[in-house]
Amino acid sequence: MVVGGGATSDRHKWPKWGQISLAFPYIMTWEGWAYLATVIDLASRRVVGWALADHMRTELVSSALERALELRGSLAGALFHSDLGAQYLSGDYRALCNKLGV
Repeated sequence: MVVGGGATSDRHKWPKWGQISLAFPYIMTWEGWAYLATVIDLASRRVVGWALADHMRTELVSSALERALELRGSLAGALFHSDLGAQYLSGDYRALCNKLGV
């Protein structure tokens, strides 16, 4: 990538496959809030896993990660980025990540 006056910077490279992020938007519906957890492959910018629920508990983000596993076949060695929400810091979620090799 060219930065500034033509210098090449190694700090600003596109993400590689295996770098994933989890987004967590809130959706207002006629029946109240819905919460959508998505797992995004940062290299392709594609949604590779998702889950929808009426709560923001660990089960929601775990379901999204498990769906990404179903679609990808393996997440071993993937780097994972999320905010520091309690769902991602829970022991159950960390155990799932360890089990999947994330």
